[in-house]
Amino acid sequence: MEKSIRRYIRDASRRPVGVMVAEKIDPETVGIGVSKCHVEKDVFDRKRGFEIAAGRLRYHKTSCFPVNGSTELPLVPGVKSSEIERFADSARKFFRLSNVVAVYGSAVDKQ
Repeated sequence: MEKSIRRYIRDASRRPVGVMVAEKIDPETVGIGVSKCHVEKDVFDRKRGFEIAAGRLRYHKTSCFPVNGSTELPLVPGVKSSEIERFADSARKFFRLSNVVAVYGSAVDKQ
């Protein structure tokens, strides 16, 4: 299993509603996958959230956006770009790599 780090996305009352996962996607690059539930319709499940975020990270590498502070990231509803930037900083330190990309996808299934 690949090394990974994760950070939970929390609502105003500090309940987890999503998760960000970072893993190496190649020897020089760290990818970040994001999963967030629709808080009015869903109940967040940590295990399922991790599976979705990791699945997006592993199977949707064609939809990558650099996380470098100067590039505008596509919005993930309910997730601030600053949260992704802070998590990217943690990933840079953990993996000791400077190239971090956010990976966006809409499904977990292999293509």
